[in-house]
Amino acid sequence: PELIRVEADEVQYVLHVYLRYKIEKDMLEERLDVSELPQVWSELMEKLIGVKPESHRDGVLQDVHWSHGYIGYFPTYAIGRVLAAQVALQIKELEEKVREKRFSEVMSFLREKVHRWGAVYPPRELVKRALGEELTPPKLLEYLKLKYLS
Repeated sequence: PELIRVEADEVQYVLHVYLRYKIEKDMLEERLDVSELPQVWSELMEKLIGVKPESHRDGVLQDVHWSHGYIGYFPTYAIGRVLAAQVALQIKELEEKVREKRFSEVMSFLREKVHRWGAVYPPRELVKRALGEELTPPKLLEYLKLKYLS
């Protein structure tokens, strides 16, 4: 288990994001006082990720977002992970292409489906046009199962 979000693998990363989302939500809904953050953080880390930080530096203070007033950004990272999973599922043999350094095939897909239209359509419509489906969170689970359990 990894204490630091940006060092976590792609399975744990989503749990790190969920932890931050849950804490942010509780703070915004005034169910959690700032003084409770370190304790709640440690408890959730242990429950969700299986590791307890030894210091606030590796715990509640590891991200700069909150100290800079950036509240609500963490869920966008999860959205990005879902979209990346959906793209990965669309590109046939993605892992093999990357492993063999056949990046032109990956870039071709992205240019044709995403980059070409990125500034033309709003995000939801772009996802639908590029992938043939809307943002679909269960696709992240499908991707992770295929990658790690098959």
